[in-house]
Amino acid sequence: MLNETNFQLIFDLLTKILIFFERPTVQLQLALIILTFFLAWLLSNTIIIGKSKIKLPLKLRRLNKNNVIVINYLLFPVSALILLILLNNFMNSQGFINGLVVRITTLTLIFTLYRLFLSLTYIIFHEKTVKHYHQHFFIPLVFFFIIFQLLNELTDIQQLANVVLAKIFDGVITIGGLLQATIGLYLWIYALSGIQDITYRILKNKTTIPPGILEGSLSLIRYFLIGLGILVALTNLGLNPTTIAAITGGLSIGIGFGSKEILSNFISGILLLFEGALKPGDVIRLDDEIATVKKLSIRATTVLTPNNVEKFVPNQTFLTSSVITYTGSNSVIRLLIPIGVSYNSNPEQIIDLLIQAGQAHPHVLSDPPPSVYFIAFGESSLDFELAVWLDNPIIYKRVISELNLAIWKIFNEHNVEIPFPQRVVHLRN
Repeated sequence: MLNETNFQLIFDLLTKILIFFERPTVQLQLALIILTFFLAWLLSNTIIIGKSKIKLPLKLRRLNKNNVIVINYLLFPVSALILLILLNNFMNSQGFINGLVVRITTLTLIFTLYRLFLSLTYIIFHEKTVKHYHQHFFIPLVFFFIIFQLLNELTDIQQLANVVLAKIFDGVITIGGLLQATIGLYLWIYALSGIQDITYRILKNKTTIPPGILEGSLSLIRYFLIGLGILVALTNLGLNPTTIAAITGGLSIGIGFGSKEILSNFISGILLLFEGALKPGDVIRLDDEIATVKKLSIRATTVLTPNNVEKFVPNQTFLTSSVITYTGSNSVIRLLIPIGVSYNSNPEQIIDLLIQAGQAHPHVLSDPPPSVYFIAFGESSLDFELAVWLDNPIIYKRVISELNLAIWKIFNEHNVEIPFPQRVVHLRN
């Protein structure tokens, strides 16, 4: 329960904020600031490159993509910053109080530098990756920073942080401790994920360590640091070591019974990463479907099918069931194409024609060369198999289709008959 002192501190803070916003000078500054940001928004959306309805100078229209990204990201904050500076100078010249405008101008300058940094990351790194961290890390970070700065102007932030929310055993939970444990841990987890991605991109081409082992090592380090972050978060909540041990001990029992599958996938992921049995780019057959391994992580493996569908496969699947890989030691595979011809055909001629069809295809390897096997005397046909080699397993269906079409054409050119099953029925009286 909150005591009377805590209630009084929060009540005093709210009263102070209300009194602050009731001042005419503050209301005037707020109105001018809102108007300034609205004008900056209109201006930036009017001249934004690539979407502008007005005719821009020829030099602006010929800018490359990277320059366009930087300019478009800076149009709004720079416009707002310039207008705020002009507003600040005007209010100084007229003798108006402009303390709030000055503080908002400083925050807008920081926001402009943030947008510049963000535009550079879009240029350097992959757009999808940057967008992910932009939405889940940078936006919350900037939002919390701005809120902290505004509260710091309105009240004693340290006094507010020490307000007690609850008591657990011998420890107390304060507002500051709760915010550090939640917001801090959230940002810590995403920061570690970003650092892991950047480190992997830098090291994978500059070291002889296999990619699987490198990614596995970085993942283990990240999870270890996340564990340390959780302990720090619990400490910031005001919990002593005895309380933390009691809570984690109880949770470990529940996790042991309820998260057996998660633990199994976690261990399987570590084994896959360190063994290097699978790596990004490998072509595998999973559930009677060809797929390309896109990403290996601790919990699941992401694969991409030829239909451009992503699947998340639990890691234990690769250790508890049979999985065919076409790129284990190398990416060369052999295709066997069965074909039957009439008993009136010359087998030696058929072998020559099939080899010609295989050699003519651009994706069929010349070493090993195509070969033909006379495998059986069928019920209504002489059965052959054309064996060809490919170095790209993902296109095997297209190659089979094109080879079948080529065989059909070359057989028609040489009057080779492809029979179909026939039955002779004798009727008895």
